[in-house]
Order: sequence, then structure tokens, then C-alpha cells
Amino acid sequence: MLARILSAIVMVSVLAGCSASSTGSSAASDTTITTATSTTAVAAEGGAEQGATTPSSTTPSSTTAAPATTAATTPTTAPAPDEPPCQTLYDAAVDGAAPWFVVNDGVMGGQSAGSLTEGIDAITFSGELVTDGGGFSLIRAALLPGSLAGADIVRLEAVPDDRTYLLTISDRAPNRDPRTNFQAPMRFEQDGDGGAVADVALDSMQAVVFGRPVDEAPLDADLAAEIAIQLSDGLDGEFEFDLVRLSVCSAE
Repeated sequence: MLARILSAIVMVSVLAGCSASSTGSSAASDTTITTATSTTAVAAEGGAEQGATTPSSTTPSSTTAAPATTAATTPTTAPAPDEPPCQTLYDAAVDGAAPWFVVNDGVMGGQSAGSLTEGIDAITFSGELVTDGGGFSLIRAALLPGSLAGADIVRLEAVPDDRTYLLTISDRAPNRDPRTNFQAPMRFEQDGDGGAVADVALDSMQAVVFGRPVDEAPLDADLAAEIAIQLSDGLDGEFEFDLVRLSVCSAE
């Protein structure tokens, strides 16, 4: 009888040990899953904070959208069959407002007041145009040598108001009057995503000096030195132009 009692006690101890071992393994597995889930969540939140400033941007949907922004800043290598090959020259989401500076007509005694502000996906050129005493405001950026070499078109992606803006480019062609700029109006078409696109053909640009047409040799795109977005439409009032991206394209 004593032997049977001892045997039963040993059996109970073995079963209790197996149960504890199973419980410990289950707890360890649960801890691993929780840790992995928490690590993923922290990584997602960290990525979202780098790409946006609003709390809602820390959601998983904002995190997965970040790579698309990065991809959009790279040169286009596989355009659609009906699209010219283009290369990004400026992207507001990447470059910000640093390349640009504002020029108002105060340099000629005018009273227009344009300014530039930087957003997440665009820079905003806005202010008020006053035609008495000047009547222009623009933002300008220097171009690296060869930036427009081989290009036929400058493409602007923007969210403009309904005023007429000019694309202005200057070059460093030999014997060129240094006051000469080349201008053409931007004709925007809606892109279906709330923005608009304008293609400006470089061979359509008119040589001007202080806004007046002059007889000059055509723009030398290979020697282009500066590019600007200008408002001088002869209308008093407020304006706003959000620049998203600027690209150069080849017609071939």
C-alpha cells in the first residue's frame, strides 16, 4: 500500500512539472509576438514622423505613402508612350524653399509684396500685386551649368490661382545683353489629382528687357543660368501659386 501511495505522488509531480513547462513556453511565445508587434509599431511611427508634421500622419496609411514621395523625386526613366522623357529639376518635398528667392517691384519703386513660404509638399508664392509704380513680383532660382542642356520643354506641376504667370529664363550666351530674359506664359491643365500641369516649350520663349520684347538670338538652353516664376499680368490684387515640382523634358 505504501508503495502505491509513493507511486501516485511521483506521478502527480511529473504531471505538474509538464504543465508548468507548457505554460512557460506559451508565455514566452506570447512575449515574442508582443515584442515584435511593438517594434513594428514604433518603426512605423518613427517613419511617419519623418515624413509629416501632423498627428494623423503617424497612421500606417501615411507610413506606406512615404516611399511614393521618394519615388516621385527621382528622374522619370519609363514615361508613358505619349509622354516625353523628363527629369526632375526641382521637387518641393525634397528641396524646400532654399533654392528660391523673391524679387518684388520695389527695386523699381513699386509697392507689390510677394513672399515665399515652405510647406510639406509645395512652396507657396503669394502676396499682393500693385500695378502703380511697378506691377511685378517673382521668385527666382539659379541653375547649375547644363541643367537645361538638351531639353525642349520645362514642365511645372503646381496648384495655381486663375492668374497668368510667366516662366522666365536667362542665359549666359556670348554677346547677350545681360538684362535680357526669355519669357512665356504657363498654360495649366488640371491633372485630376487637385493640381495642374503646364508644359512650356523653350523655343516659344520671347526675349524681353524689362518686360518689353527685343530682337535677340534664341534662348541657349545649354547656357541657361536662372529660372523664375513671375506675375506681371497688369491686375491689382492678391495672388497665390503653389509650386510642387519642376522638370525638364525632351520632345524625342
